[in-house]
Amino acid sequence: MRELIQQQAFNAWASNPRSVLEIATGVGKTKIAIMAIDAVVSKFPDAKILIIVPTELIRDKVFPEDFAKFGKSTLLANCTIACIQTVYKWTNTEWTFVVCDEIHNYLPKNGETNYEYFKFFEGNKYKYFLGLSATIDDSLKVFQFKLGPTVYKYSISQAAKDGVVSAFKFVNYAITLTEDEERELKVVQRNYNYYKHLLGGPYEAFHMATLYRANGTEEQKIWANIFYGCIKKRKALLDKASNKLVIARQIMDLFPESNGILFSADIPQCEKLVLGRNDSIIYHSKLKKKERLAAISALEDGRTRIRFVSTVKALNEGVSINNLEVGIQLAGNSKSKDLIQRTGRICRFIEGKKPLMIRLYIQGTQDEKWLRKSQKDFDPSNIIWISSIEQLKQLIN
Repeated sequence: MRELIQQQAFNAWASNPRSVLEIATGVGKTKIAIMAIDAVVSKFPDAKILIIVPTELIRDKVFPEDFAKFGKSTLLANCTIACIQTVYKWTNTEWTFVVCDEIHNYLPKNGETNYEYFKFFEGNKYKYFLGLSATIDDSLKVFQFKLGPTVYKYSISQAAKDGVVSAFKFVNYAITLTEDEERELKVVQRNYNYYKHLLGGPYEAFHMATLYRANGTEEQKIWANIFYGCIKKRKALLDKASNKLVIARQIMDLFPESNGILFSADIPQCEKLVLGRNDSIIYHSKLKKKERLAAISALEDGRTRIRFVSTVKALNEGVSINNLEVGIQLAGNSKSKDLIQRTGRICRFIEGKKPLMIRLYIQGTQDEKWLRKSQKDFDPSNIIWISSIEQLKQLIN
């Protein structure tokens, strides 16, 4: 089935070779890209091909290894693989074919006409184009259409139904705040509500705050800055609630034979989560390249004791680690895109694997609202709600 989906996606691109494919993680986007590159080089042996990626790991490990895996390493002679952080500065270059992996990272939202990463597409020339993503938010579609339409979609939910990826479940685990955290949250929420009212109410406050920060009076700028500060502080309180850390470490102990990935709010939480554990390793943007590669290798190598990798956002996308089965998310948001990307880390197909994405949230707060919004397009039958370790134990067993 996977090969059929890959061929259908390739055929859709071939019928419009300046287009975008939205395909679930685990289906084989990299292989489809290599199929397209192979087709272009077959037609133009001297083709100049640029593969744009969001991270060094994808540049140095994922694509080179997949070219070798699929017996197409000779195509690398035609290819330049580069990170968007470098590429966006280029001007007046010419390419036969440009492949954009995780293209959603390079598209500005409607109205952000000066978003720097998009400058590459305005200042350089190319004959063919392929954009790849698991999903592209509607707010990015205006700029996506300037590059090419989506010609093929295949969601992670459909992939799970078809058996192309392992069928997954979301486990939403309700966590409580400490008394001190509750008091602090009430103060923040009270201030938030007050300034939300000053800025026009629930439907206008965020928009007006953005306008006032740029062009408001001194008083309006103060309102806007306090409002934004409340949002930031509330997010930090909910994401980094102390009980989330305690429960997450308990959950890790329930999976002595499984490998997993942990998503934290920031680097300090990421490191604290696995402090003193010899079964876990950290992976984040502050590590040196060699350290990041060593972390992935340790997790992939079944001979080591490493079973969990603790990260923030650095492993949200683009990395294929087949043996991951459990995800624990301490911090999230309302975006289904981020949830889809993270879920893709744990559901790459292995016979008999039953992936769980365990999401810790503070019940009755904005944290729960974000969680529910991010899951609204998923089948409710794949979502389980719990509030204790005992319930999780029963679920696992």
